[in-house]
Parts: sequence; structure tokens; C-alpha cells
Amino acid sequence: MADNNPKYYRVGPDGNAPTGLSVGDHVVTGGGTYRIDAVHTDGSYVSSLVDRSLTTETYHGEYATPGVRENPSGSMKDLLASWSEAALRQKETKIDEQTEASVAALGDALAQANERAQTERDRNEIDAAKAKDNAALYAEARGDRGGIGQAQYNEIEAERLRNRQAISTAQTRIAAETARQIAALRAKGEFQKADALLDVTQKYLRELLTLEKWSANWANTQSQLRRSVEQWERSYAQTIAGAEHTVSRERQSQLASSGDALLKAGVMPSAEQLAAMGMTAEQARAYIDSLIRHGKL
Repeated sequence: MADNNPKYYRVGPDGNAPTGLSVGDHVVTGGGTYRIDAVHTDGSYVSSLVDRSLTTETYHGEYATPGVRENPSGSMKDLLASWSEAALRQKETKIDEQTEASVAALGDALAQANERAQTERDRNEIDAAKAKDNAALYAEARGDRGGIGQAQYNEIEAERLRNRQAISTAQTRIAAETARQIAALRAKGEFQKADALLDVTQKYLRELLTLEKWSANWANTQSQLRRSVEQWERSYAQTIAGAEHTVSRERQSQLASSGDALLKAGVMPSAEQLAAMGMTAEQARAYIDSLIRHGKL
């Protein structure tokens, strides 16, 4: 299965892949790019060539640093976003619960007020009926078939109606005030939720800014580490090249010395020795012939 976002590592100065790689990682070498197919228990790899044309000469991307984790700020941002969402949901739920509890309390108070109003109406009806009966009995005892008796009866009925109207007005006023208070509570709840959203958002932005700074520092640290590793690799390569140059120079000196000794003994040096001596084969033969002519051999 192809890798979606493989990591690319540079082959070490010793020609080996860096240690600590994982399956799917790519190693760029001078002879192409290899994919790590398996990692043995001893840390060695099983690899396969995936791109012969992608070499250390042609690869211009950024190499990953062995043993360095990917920047974890992405997953931390997801966690921070989840936290802010959960915090806001928790606050909204609490506000809704408080609002509904207050609304329920107002509803209970209104129901009790309605019950009291009904009780007052019932008592008003009973009192008015008793007053009518008393007035009728009083008028009957006096033999009053109209006049003052009828006026008293009418006044009792009017009082009953006035009391009934007062009770209904009070009940209507209580219902309206309860509705107003419920609307105010719900509006307050929405305001509290908006305020909670602002509070959570501000906290989220502060934490996000802190995370961004941390992420930048993390990336800068990893960049410095990569530069240090690359500098070490260049220094190592220069040291190796210098050592090879020193060895080559010493070998050339040895070849020249041994070639010179052979030439003075009248023996033709090898082509490598002649090259180290800076002579051609013709010059060497002429030199030997000269030694023979002068009797030095």
C-alpha cells in the first residue's frame, strides 16, 4: 500500500540508513530512494528501491530528523477545540437548567395564585348567597315586599359582582406579570449564554495563541536540531575527505619514493609510480640508459 505522506531521511555519511526509522519511511541515497519495508528486532532494515532517479543530488525537499516526533500542535488544537465546545455546551446546559427551574417556580406560583383566586370566587359566591338569604328573611319578617328590602338585595348582588371582577382583575394581573417574568428569565438566559460564549471564546483564543507560540518554538527547536545534524554531517564528510586526501598524498609520496629507488637501481618503475614521480616511461628509459652509459649500473 502506498504511503500518503512518507518521511524522507538522508543516508548517513557511512552509507547506512539512520537508526530509529519506521516502516514506510524513505531513505534518499546517492543511488536512489529506498523504502523501509520491515524493521528487525536488532534495528536493521529490510528495504526496497522505490525511485532510482530520486537521489541526494536530485532531492531538494526537507529531510526529516531521525528520532524527532512530528509537531503535536495539530492534535492539541483539536483537543482545545473539543474542550471549548464541551465547556460552552456545559455552560449553556447549566443556564437552561437554571432558567427552566425559575420558570417552573413561576408556573407553580401562578397555579397557586389561580387556586387562591378560585377559592376567593367561591367564598364570594357563598357570602353573597348568605347575605341574600339574610336580606330576604329580614324583609319577610318585616313584611317588606320591595322598597328597602329590594334595594338591599340589589346592593348585595352588586357587591358580589364587584368582588368577582376584582378577583378576576387580580388574577389577570398576576398571569401577565408571571408571563413577563418568564420572558425576562428566558431573555436573561439567552444573554447569559451569549456571555458564556464570549467567555469561552476568549479563553479558547488565549489558549490557542499560547499553543501557536509553543508550536513555533517547537518547530524552531526542531529546525535548529536539523541544522545541527546537517552541520555535523558536513563536518564529518569534510573530515573524511580530508583524511582521504591526506592518505592519497602520503601514498603518492610513497609511490614516488619507491619509484625513484627503482629507477636509480636501473629498474623501470610501474606506471603508477611514474605518475607519482611526474615522469613518463620514455624519460625513465632515458635515465636508465644514461646510467648504463656512464657505468653507474
